[in-house]
Amino acid sequence: ANTPDVAYGQQDDASRTDEKEVPIHPTSIARLCPPGPVSEAFVHVICNWSIGNIAGANNGDDPSPPQHQTMPTLSGEHHVRDISVRSTDTPARDSLIRSCPITATAILPKTVSNNFAEGPAMASVVVTLRNQLVDKPVKFSVDIEELLACELTGVQASAFTLDAGEEVQIPFEALIYQPGIHNLQMLRITLKDENSDGNHGDDDMFQTEAHSFHFPMQQWLVNAIDTSISAAP
Repeated sequence: ANTPDVAYGQQDDASRTDEKEVPIHPTSIARLCPPGPVSEAFVHVICNWSIGNIAGANNGDDPSPPQHQTMPTLSGEHHVRDISVRSTDTPARDSLIRSCPITATAILPKTVSNNFAEGPAMASVVVTLRNQLVDKPVKFSVDIEELLACELTGVQASAFTLDAGEEVQIPFEALIYQPGIHNLQMLRITLKDENSDGNHGDDDMFQTEAHSFHFPMQQWLVNAIDTSISAAP
């Protein structure tokens, strides 16, 4: 009684094996949205559109009133493939576009109140660093730029290694020495040279120097309010 079930299962496994070997048509859904690590680096857009049953269209031959006239349904489909959303590797040394594989975000208060006559204001900042590469780890160091009006205390220069998609959180304390609106984005990310023994490969982006990244378009703003001024008569 169990023989048919076993035979059916064997045939089913064989058919699934054969299906994996069948090539995928270039315009099929399976080709546009393939599984695996590649799908995390690229997206493929399928746009289906249609226009039809538009009242008031007159082709010149329909004697019916305009409100009862319609156009034939028109439809179409567009495929846009290989839209890069995440990088699969660090940028080449001679690349025109050198984007940092590490993203930085921060959680911080928008406003801090402090009596600056008694000392600087303090604000807690939690920075999250994330490796955006799909399948490669990244070695890098984090340095803090110096500003006159404020500074970040805590980790001053630390080395990290993040696997693909991994993130790390770093807590800081921001010291603000004068009232006003301050940008606490003072991080510098430096990618580490994996060939530290001096044997640089042909494709190594660190043949001449380490590669550093700043984030000039990113602002972590905090408004420091001087309570001594607001409390003055």
